[in-house]
Amino acid sequence: MEDIFNIDDKIEHIRRYKGTKYREGLLVFYDNLDKVWKITDGVNERRTKNYQCVDGFFNGFATVRENNKLGFINTLGEEVVPCKYQFCKKFEEGLAAVKNEKDLWGFVNQQGEEVIRCQYPEVYDFSEGLASVMDYSGFWGFIDQTGKEVIPCYYSFAGNFHDGIAIVGRDERYGVIDKHGETIVQREYESIQVISEDLMAVKDPDTNRWGYIDRTGEIKIPCDYFRCNSFHDGMAVVRDYVNGYGYINKAGKRIRGNYAEAHDFHEGMAKVFDHDLGMTFINKDGSSNGIAWYKSVENFKGDFAVVITDSWKYGVIDKTGKLVVPCDYDSIFLFPDGKVVKVDEKSNRLYFDDLKAIPETRCEKYYSPEYSVYHNNFSLSSDCVVFYDTDRIEQEYINSSGNVIMNLEEKIYRITLTFRGITQEFRAKTKEELEKQVLAWIGKVATSQSTPVTSAVGGYTKTLGEHPQTKQ
Repeated sequence: MEDIFNIDDKIEHIRRYKGTKYREGLLVFYDNLDKVWKITDGVNERRTKNYQCVDGFFNGFATVRENNKLGFINTLGEEVVPCKYQFCKKFEEGLAAVKNEKDLWGFVNQQGEEVIRCQYPEVYDFSEGLASVMDYSGFWGFIDQTGKEVIPCYYSFAGNFHDGIAIVGRDERYGVIDKHGETIVQREYESIQVISEDLMAVKDPDTNRWGYIDRTGEIKIPCDYFRCNSFHDGMAVVRDYVNGYGYINKAGKRIRGNYAEAHDFHEGMAKVFDHDLGMTFINKDGSSNGIAWYKSVENFKGDFAVVITDSWKYGVIDKTGKLVVPCDYDSIFLFPDGKVVKVDEKSNRLYFDDLKAIPETRCEKYYSPEYSVYHNNFSLSSDCVVFYDTDRIEQEYINSSGNVIMNLEEKIYRITLTFRGITQEFRAKTKEELEKQVLAWIGKVATSQSTPVTSAVGGYTKTLGEHPQTKQ
């Protein structure tokens, strides 16, 4: 029998890596050559089992899928919770909520033990040692980490515990309970925000306005506002029916402010927007500390904040308003530790700098990728910069120090062939390696069927296999 092959027009040139997720300093990716998910920190690489999918890490664990069921692996790639669940939430306080094939929820620990059996139609994550759970009647209560019901399922809503208290609701009215289930704020409000700095924003159902109460339910700031936020750094954003957005302190005193937009205080500063002037920062007395107005600003991260001019140039200021990085760049990524990535499209370079380094040791470095650094081609992900190709597929991960965590541009060769009723897929780094694999496989099949084959692969012809009866 003579079979003529030419595989050149069937070979695919595909990306080797795909499905990347970066979180908590670890990059999870699928290797199309080895056909397996892997984990790397940029130095060490670890393989996992042959899962269908691996998610990014959260609190040291990643969700994995096998045979359409979910489980967890640790940062070493070891399976710690077997893949037998329909759905998994993230680990919180050492436990993760899991849903079984009967659509019932329970909790597993980090050793894979189902410490609270799957018995609830819905659950929330653990917070401060308790988790809210819903029973078959549709009402919510709380269990502890042993699964004991400590607060009966009585409420139509039960939020997570924060600072020892939780918001609960029934009959469209909301109040607050403690960990013993005792009511400390009666269910009389239309809405309540989570406690922050010992105060909670509440909405009066009669006036439809907002104010603030303390953890005992005492009204500290009357319900006079059209809208309000939680307190941050001792200040809260409010809006009344006359003025625009402004701020009040915990005594209810309004500081200067009549803004189109006002954002929560963060590290002693808050960004505000004026239709005529743009955006700037103010401190707690309402002054801007001499900080100029910009087209846009980003929140302070530590001692620094990114600012953007009317001409869409990026720079960095400190809390005095001083430009520590001039507004000369096409984009800037600022990390909480003071490291910064500056993008210059004209030179096609990324400049990496450490704004907290002392002048004598401060050394700016740059990186020139082969692809364009146009701002649509990259984004900030966790503590690294991600670059994309024109199809928005990840190309490269670079950390805040300018070190390449992983380059994803590598491609491999792939082909799927059917020969004498047998289908086989081949993958290799080079075309030559792929052709060798194909030739070896064809010869093996031909020998097993006691029929030689003439095969033309990559432009040359070779006879493979032999009749056993003619062997010398």
